[in-house]
Amino acid sequence: KRQPAGHTYIHEFDRQVRDQFGGGQWGIPAGIKNRDPNPFRWIALYRFVADRLRDRQRRLYELVKGRNPNLVVTSFDSPGGVYPTEWSLLAPYADLFTLQMGYPGGSTRWRASAGFHSKLVSDLTGKDFWPCTHFEHYNYPHSRPAEVLEEVSQIFRNGGTGIHIYLPDTLNISKTKGDLRTSYFSSPRRFHTVMNIARFIRTMPRLKLPNYNKTAILHNDDTIASRPHDNPDIYGQATEACYTFLGPVATSWFKFIDSAQVLKWSKLRDRFDVIYLPAAKYQRKQITSRLRQFVEDGGTLVCGDPEAFETDLLGNDTSALRTEIFGVTLGDRSRAKAARVRKFGWTGELPIHSPAFTLKPGPNVEVLATLDDGTPAITSHKLGRGRAVLFGANVLLTRNVADQRWREFFQAFVKSMGTPTGFDIWNFKLPENLAWHEPRQPGVCLTNNRIIWREEVPLFHQNIETGGTYSYSISPDSLPENLNPDAIPFSAGRLTDRRRAIHAVKESARPYIGFKLPESHWVASWSNPQPVAITFDLKRPRVLTRVKLW
Repeated sequence: KRQPAGHTYIHEFDRQVRDQFGGGQWGIPAGIKNRDPNPFRWIALYRFVADRLRDRQRRLYELVKGRNPNLVVTSFDSPGGVYPTEWSLLAPYADLFTLQMGYPGGSTRWRASAGFHSKLVSDLTGKDFWPCTHFEHYNYPHSRPAEVLEEVSQIFRNGGTGIHIYLPDTLNISKTKGDLRTSYFSSPRRFHTVMNIARFIRTMPRLKLPNYNKTAILHNDDTIASRPHDNPDIYGQATEACYTFLGPVATSWFKFIDSAQVLKWSKLRDRFDVIYLPAAKYQRKQITSRLRQFVEDGGTLVCGDPEAFETDLLGNDTSALRTEIFGVTLGDRSRAKAARVRKFGWTGELPIHSPAFTLKPGPNVEVLATLDDGTPAITSHKLGRGRAVLFGANVLLTRNVADQRWREFFQAFVKSMGTPTGFDIWNFKLPENLAWHEPRQPGVCLTNNRIIWREEVPLFHQNIETGGTYSYSISPDSLPENLNPDAIPFSAGRLTDRRRAIHAVKESARPYIGFKLPESHWVASWSNPQPVAITFDLKRPRVLTRVKLW
């Protein structure tokens, strides 16, 4: 047991976590995953943090509203990722919710994180949602205008009502060279596209979302909280992939619910026909009991986590409840690599990319698909008036979304579970004319000095090397050029040195740090403010169409 001198507060923190959320057994983790992978310590810690953040937000909300009820209170700016935030419990303490979102691990066309987070927070809070979408080149490989339009369109088609803008040059902000501070300079077409969108949505009517709420996805705070902060986000990815399969792929409509709401509502069946459960390995017994009652009352429970209800939040074995609800016992891991399907109006073989388990079905269990080793891949258990469907492997993966076979399967599967599809909201997109592109410029730059920035990369289009020079009628004396005043090369002169200026070096590779060379290094000036003539020698006659001062 380490007792670092002067760190008494850590031990008090550990005690509070253990007493309040660890059942007197589990305190804070000892460090990153390699130091402490114990899921129950992480669950206790995350639940403690969510509780404290919520209390802080409550006090802030009450303070502001006590002074002026008309002031708008925003939520805290949660970092990107899927966390056990317990959004529905936070809902009363903000008028406007926000969230940072990008694509940890990199974006692909098969991820729809902006839409996922927008629907998640909008559904769970019932409030306006203006997310901070990090399309300024943060985890986005391209961040072109078309991608910006798509990301913001995702926000609105999923219930979001605005955007939270953050536009620094994040690609180069921590480099010594190339930091242009803001995408106004480093990617003008992205910046102006965002500005066009911001102006447009100010008067855009609020979208009419589908009037269907009988299907739900459980954002399971209990299980999501088990992830060490440096561990792959298996349960968050499964929840996002479930959204993507049901929404953008199958074009169904649904509502996100969370653990607190399951406990709050006395009868889930009065609200929903179908509940999807992407992740459920660790679950409070009260929630598991509510889900069982939902099935017995006639609901359909679809679980993508074969290890569902393994333990409660303190590590007590609850696997018997899994058997009661799904009618199967979980055997050893299987080496199966594919699932064979001949139901749901779809026939084919589907690749399995995550550990599969041997499912041993009991009475009243129908096998809906098999693994390539002959054991069940998907089962359906008749329980009371409803059914509980269980997958023998986690198939809710981003790589499966990218696979046409899996997309076709889920389009058929969702319909077979009783959820209507074909909702037009998934076709909504902001107008294409909001995308901004540089106006076409005729001719070439005779000083070889034209630079166009696109997505933080300088492009040197429409230039020509003439070997030209320039000279002053009166040489600058306040900030002199220190070159031959009669023939200053375009390639070296301060008036035509954009190619060198873009490589200016900062004092260190940190954000918002100054540059080694002062601004005066790039400037020519005179002590006497009298007219000065500048003569450009292009070395041969040229037809001039425009003079442009940068």
